[in-house]
Amino acid sequence: MLHALLRRGATVWLSFMLAIPAGILTAATPAPVGTLGSVGTVYLGGQAVQASTVVYSGDQLRTEEGKATLALLKGDLVVLDRNSAAGFARSHESLTIDLQAGRLALASSAAGSVRVLADGLGL
Repeated sequence: MLHALLRRGATVWLSFMLAIPAGILTAATPAPVGTLGSVGTVYLGGQAVQASTVVYSGDQLRTEEGKATLALLKGDLVVLDRNSAAGFARSHESLTIDLQAGRLALASSAAGSVRVLADGLGL
């Protein structure tokens, strides 16, 4: 009897999973923004990080006595200066960087692919 209940539960679970469109499952996965390189104290989402960490859409990056270099997926480069903070949001083909404190430098080859917000102003 236990075997029959387990098999019925597995069948119901599998039927439920097959009924969910694939787009719903993948939509929950944040899009990667780039790869982080760091010198000194750098935090990603409140946790100290090492170099070669992947940054995802929705992540918050903060520096103290260090600098963070973010190599974006399309070859662009973002450098977050010491005592700075920024959030990242990717949508389709563009990236929005919300500079919350400090300074950043951006080297971008494609016009319009990266947007920087600072004090409510878009650059």
